[in-house]
This record gives sequence, structure tokens and C-alpha cells, in this order.
Amino acid sequence: MLNNKTIETITRNLIEWSMEFSLWSSRRLEISEEIKDFISQAGTEQWFMSVDFDNPLENFFQSHAARLWQIAALEEFFVSDFGENGKANVIDEYLRERGEYESASGQAWLKGLRHSNISLFEVIGIKRGKTITLRDMIHKNTTITVHEYLASKSIAIWDCVAARIVCVNEKLYLAGTVLPIERRFANSTIDLVDNALKIARRDIQKENRNRRRNNSDVLPVDEAALFGNLNLTAIFLNTWIIQNIINDQGPSPTLLNSDGEKMNPSEVRFRIVGPLEDVIEKLYETAGFDQCEDVHKWAWFGTGTPTQRTANRGKIDLDAEVYPESVEGDYQVTKLGNITIDGISLLLDTNSEERARRGASYLSVCMGDLLGHRSRIHRSNKPIQVHTSEDSTNVNIFVPPHLKTKDIHDYLDHHYRVIIDRPSVNLGNKTPRKAAKSTKWRKETIDWLKQLENSEYRRYLNSNHKLYDTAWIWEELNLKRMV
Repeated sequence: MLNNKTIETITRNLIEWSMEFSLWSSRRLEISEEIKDFISQAGTEQWFMSVDFDNPLENFFQSHAARLWQIAALEEFFVSDFGENGKANVIDEYLRERGEYESASGQAWLKGLRHSNISLFEVIGIKRGKTITLRDMIHKNTTITVHEYLASKSIAIWDCVAARIVCVNEKLYLAGTVLPIERRFANSTIDLVDNALKIARRDIQKENRNRRRNNSDVLPVDEAALFGNLNLTAIFLNTWIIQNIINDQGPSPTLLNSDGEKMNPSEVRFRIVGPLEDVIEKLYETAGFDQCEDVHKWAWFGTGTPTQRTANRGKIDLDAEVYPESVEGDYQVTKLGNITIDGISLLLDTNSEERARRGASYLSVCMGDLLGHRSRIHRSNKPIQVHTSEDSTNVNIFVPPHLKTKDIHDYLDHHYRVIIDRPSVNLGNKTPRKAAKSTKWRKETIDWLKQLENSEYRRYLNSNHKLYDTAWIWEELNLKRMV
């Protein structure tokens, strides 16, 4: 019977056996070094152009998170062919030498792992405790269902993962390599792979033109061979590692916001002393503030896009900034912070201490005697998250924990009916409803909606409430649910 214990035992046996031979040990090291070199070069060229890191990759390879990349490198070693004829493989040789001492299920696992492939997948269906249905984002429109007990209880709909798939007795399973990839990084990786394949096809076409001129046999365009020439394991590991470094889950980088200030999540809390409805009304009237979700959550915007503000670093007096009257339409703005009202206090949070200071001063002047004593500026416990733009729409909303399921779903109905008609900077300052009708923005709208569903599924996993049904939003936006 195939189970985790069987897999762990036979994998350990394979590793220990291979380490007895210097040839296999050197080949294993060779694969690891190839992947590490690829990541070091690709990471430097592709992701670190605008962020100042202090030896991030070297630190990462020495961190506890490096264990997962080592598992991925080990599995790449297991499936690789060596030798002059390309037919030497460590699993093949182990099964010939030691296979008779392993169980039938253990041998079946190694044979499946030997011919396994890694790809980038999107979760499109889940049967908790049983199976996960995945759509292959690299080999377009290929759908598979894997048998997985543990991951199916924690994974969420529309998650993106790089994973190695093993076929055993006509059933599919996840190998040890399962790398969670954020959608924005997943999209960039798909573009990278597509471009590499285009270049490879173009090179073959160029070679075939020369061969035809010389009356030679043309080369076939073997798609499987083209994919085989790509080191997908290294590409996915590169994406996952850089994602972790940028998200401050690995070594801490030095990050600057668009105003050139060091990014330190900072908060200022005001005590509300005036009527709550007057505070809300004042926020409506004050330039630079926009209700982003419900009456208790607001966004603070500055004039100019992040790119424009970066270009103007040091050229303008931010203490005298004139804030935009509106953030709708084509108005070019940058999100500077968030405001949350809990009934007795108003909380301003920003990504730098300087913005927190400027925002607190601006609020004090605009709100007058509606706000009382404010706390000192202090670091929040929120991790730094670097997005493609500072003003990205956040679909994660606060839901009061004391509400019952029906009340929560009514609350969410109201929230999402408001938000689909509210302009989003991530959608070109269009509302989701308008963006869904645009050929240019339809894909981004679908990604936004997938993120929304993913957030709701995460809420469901972390609560005792029923899953909120978002099907009506797809219908409201006249979009086909991409499953």
C-alpha cells in the first residue's frame, strides 16, 4: 500500500545508496550547483533591478527555507539522465541493483517519480481530505486531479503552485516539491517561459531555412523537447525564492517607497471625541481620502503615479503636498496609507514613518476637534509586502468575528455590490464592472475575482462558517468562471 511512510523509507534508501558511490554523489552536486547558478544569475538580472539587497541569495541558501529548494533539487537529480548516451539514471540503477528488496508500492513510487514532470498549476477544484483538481498554466488548458489528503485540507481555490506530479498505478500524486507562488509572480513566470519557447522555435525556424538552402533535412519542432530543454525546476525555484525575499519572508532587504523613504510599516491611532457620523462625513469632504470598502475603511491617496513620484524624489515639498479631490476616472494617484475606524478610534497605517507623520498632521488639521489625543508613531507588526504598484486593490476585508453565518454573508453581499462599482487603480481606474467589458482589462478583472474567491476560501478555512458563494459576482460581471 502506498503511503507517506513507504515514500519516506524508499526515498531515504535511494539517497543513502547513491551516496555510497562517488559518481552519483558528484552528479547530485552537479544538479544542485546548476540550479543554484541559474537562480543566482536569473535573480540578479530579472528581479533585483530596483531593490537593494544585502547578499539575499547567499543568505537564503543558508536559511531554514533552503530545505524546500534542496528537496526540489534532489527530485530533479532523481529524474535527470546522465552519461554520454543520456541513459544513466540513479533510480533506474537503484531498482536494478536493489529493487528486489523494496516493496511493490515503493518500487511503483520510484518508477513514477523517475518519469515525473514539474509544472506551474492553478487550483480549480478541491475535495477536502481527498483530491485537488489542477489546471496546468504552462501546458495550457491541461487539467488533472491528484490524490492528496493533507494539502487538500489547507490549499485554497485559485492558489498557484509549482509542483511535481507522480503517476502510480494510473493515479496522480504530489511529490515533495510544492512551491506556493503568488499570482503576480506566476503570471510573470508564464511570460518568461512563453518567451523562452518563442525564442527556441525561432532559432529552429532560422536553422531550417539554412538547411533548406543547402538541401539538408530540416529539424522537427518537437514541443516536448523544447520544454525538456528548459530547466523548469530552476525557473520555478527562482520565482519562489525571489518572491520570499521580496515579501520579507526570507532575509530582510532594504526597500524604499515611491517617495524615497525607507519602508517601515507604521501606525498612528487617534481617539475619536466627536460624533462618529461627523468623522465619516468629514472624511468624505476632505481631499485625498476615498472610501474603499465600507464606511469604516478608507484609503489615503497622493497626487501622481508611483513612477511619477519616484521621478520627483527630492524635488517637491511633501509636507506641502496638495492632495487629489478625486481618485476616479483617469486621475493619476498613489495610495499612501489606510484608515480604519473601529467606533472609538481612528487608525492610520502607512508603509513609512515619514508618511505616518505627514498623514497624522494632515488629519489633525482637517478633522479639527473631532479627533483627540493621538498615539506616538510606532512600527506595526505587519510584514512589508511589495506589490507591482503601491495602490493595488485589496480584496481582503475585515468581517466582525461575532456575526453569524447569515449576517456575514449579508455583510459580504453589501460589500461586494459596492466594490464592483468602485474604481480600482489595478484595473486602470475602471470599476470591475466596466473593466470586465474591456478586452484589454478582462484578464486582470478575472485575476481580481480569483483573488477575491481565494480570500473568501481562506476565510472559510480559518472559521466555522459556511463558504460564501461568489457565483453571483461572475454573473453580475458577465464573466465565465474559469474552471
